[in-house]
Amino acid sequence: MKKFITLIFLVVCGFGSQAHYNLTTQEPILYKVDKYPQYAGGFEAFITYLKKNLHTGTEKGRVIATFVVEKDGSITGIKIVRSFSEEAEAEALRVIKLMPKWSPGMDKGKTVRVQYTIPISFPTL
Repeated sequence: MKKFITLIFLVVCGFGSQAHYNLTTQEPILYKVDKYPQYAGGFEAFITYLKKNLHTGTEKGRVIATFVVEKDGSITGIKIVRSFSEEAEAEALRVIKLMPKWSPGMDKGKTVRVQYTIPISFPTL
């Protein structure tokens, strides 16, 4: 019962905040931060990575993926929000899982976990 009340408290307090709490680690996952995570080498390096690793075939469309950039820059919690085919979804997941670590997000001078959403175009830019 005590755990249930704690869970209800966390859910109620979480509404309207800019964070989502992972109940296993109690570390917040932020959506708005002072400095957002960045792919190693910046946006151009990210596009180069996609061009090199994404096998697009003849499909055309966009996949929207979301994931958490952890404090150490690793990627966890990968989810596909929108996709135009199962093959494109599987390919986007594969490429995201292979990504090197990012530079983590910062908020109020501290390294934090950040929810990040990216569109992946088929074919890649």
